[in-house]
Amino acid sequence: MTARILGSTYRLQMTPSFGFGDAREVVEYLTRLGVTDVYSSPIFAAVPGSVHGYDVVDHGRLNPELGTEDDFRRLSESLQGRRMGLLLDWVPNHMGIGSRENVAWEDVLENGPSALQADTFDIDWDRLRGQPNTVLIPVLGDQYGAVLERGELRVVHADGWFRLTYFDRSFPLAPSTLLPLFADAARRTGLAADDEAQQELLSIVVAVEHLPNRTERDEGLRQERAREKEVIKRRFGRLVTDSSAVRKAFEAALGDLNGTVGAPASFDALDALLRAQSYRLASWRVASEEINYRRFFDVNDLAAIRMEDPAVFERTHAVLFRLMDERRVDALRLDHTDGLYDPLGYFSKLQARFRGDVTDATLNSAAAVRPVPILVEKILGATERLPEMWPIDGTTGYEVGAALLGLWVDPAAEEALTSIHRDFTGEARSYGAIVHECKLRTLESLASEVNMLGRLLARIAAENRSSRDFTLIVLTRALRETLASFPVYRTYVREGEAVTDEDARIIKTAIRAARLRSATLDPSIFAFLEQVLLARTTASEIERAAMTDFAMRFQQLSGPIMAKAMEDTAFYRYNRLLCLNEVGGDPARFGTSIERFQAQS
Repeated sequence: MTARILGSTYRLQMTPSFGFGDAREVVEYLTRLGVTDVYSSPIFAAVPGSVHGYDVVDHGRLNPELGTEDDFRRLSESLQGRRMGLLLDWVPNHMGIGSRENVAWEDVLENGPSALQADTFDIDWDRLRGQPNTVLIPVLGDQYGAVLERGELRVVHADGWFRLTYFDRSFPLAPSTLLPLFADAARRTGLAADDEAQQELLSIVVAVEHLPNRTERDEGLRQERAREKEVIKRRFGRLVTDSSAVRKAFEAALGDLNGTVGAPASFDALDALLRAQSYRLASWRVASEEINYRRFFDVNDLAAIRMEDPAVFERTHAVLFRLMDERRVDALRLDHTDGLYDPLGYFSKLQARFRGDVTDATLNSAAAVRPVPILVEKILGATERLPEMWPIDGTTGYEVGAALLGLWVDPAAEEALTSIHRDFTGEARSYGAIVHECKLRTLESLASEVNMLGRLLARIAAENRSSRDFTLIVLTRALRETLASFPVYRTYVREGEAVTDEDARIIKTAIRAARLRSATLDPSIFAFLEQVLLARTTASEIERAAMTDFAMRFQQLSGPIMAKAMEDTAFYRYNRLLCLNEVGGDPARFGTSIERFQAQS
């Protein structure tokens, strides 16, 4: 792939009411405007009705609500005919899981750790109280028991199999958990033991009983489960279509299973069935403390994916890479890269995929290092620089916008506006103090993610006699205060590499600030946390690997905490001069001098 130099880009927001065909109709107009590259919002399959496309449900196909692949091809040909490129918004960090169109998530809910795509999502399978190998789904509007006994959870027969419904949401049911239902229906058919339909029903029961367990991790047995459960569903679908006796027996059995409102004991069977699933339905209020899958910020319907896993990387990029090979996508804008486990590793794998096109003429040029033009959605701190080793072309420009805006702000007016703001609002605290308070509040909504990190830290502490007495509670307190004191969105500690001087400085700054704010905690706890975040140990490779893994997971969380606390909260509380409260800006920095602007450029 020959590297394209982006020129004048124009954003097109693709929606169900503005698809590939509509975009094609405006290409000529964009050409007259002088646009060289169309910048498209995400175009891969998203939650039905999505007007933004960032809730991707399948990286393996284009969004059918935008048009067919032929429609996209015609748009591409129209762009190519005018020598225009396509810069595509790509979502590598998370997927939408709020609808059944996400086949990977459906696979996980039905099959648990044995799901063929269980590696896609970042799930702590051992987290839930008394329910290992279970993922929490916090979608209920009330406590589980109340919802159950109001009859709002129902098992229905749909598309030849069974699903659990809750208003407009539905969830898959694992075959083995339905065995009591099958046994009840088999007793109700009224068919003779030698009847063909009765024999087929009992044969299906035997097939279900012999499915590999949903906790099975052996690849061969996982493949067997995935294959045989679908065969079972097809057999059952044909059976209920062909036999009215079997169909009516299941209708009656379902009536009993779904319980009777006003008779609490009648819901015992349904409760037992739900407790046997690979997921636990819970009140939405439970999410902040007990959710056990990593999310995009605190959005329950956006589950983070493990792009660091080679199989996940290849699976999710297969169609994108084909479109790039066909020269239908020329450049990428990567969404929320701070959420990636290893941003540099991800960028490098993207570029490595296309380095085969590098010729002798470009061997020593930038094209040899980064054949794909890549822009990342990255917010830099006031004094932060983009890591030089990243094989990308830059950010989407938040910092440039903030610097340009600062040229129009008169630093001489700072004192007067600060006084007006303080007198009018009664708020005398600094912007930094407000951000810190907002971070502590944000940590409450992300308590589950913090607790998961706390348990990892406690396991590391337990391996060394000098840290073994640090309890989970005090370690989590130190962890919370350090996250709240982090001065930038994240650092970039990597496996197998020494921590950079800049990352070490940032980590030490945060630890020092956290220690000063936590006078009741033993300073040695912060010394231990600093050692872990810097992965500095004389112990075994195993312990060093555990520390590095912790540091990299810490980095995945510090970014969302900063973003949610600052952009979504502090910007709305500190209103000294509103034009400074833009993403990428720093309301505490009043204006940009010409000298600073030139130095930043």
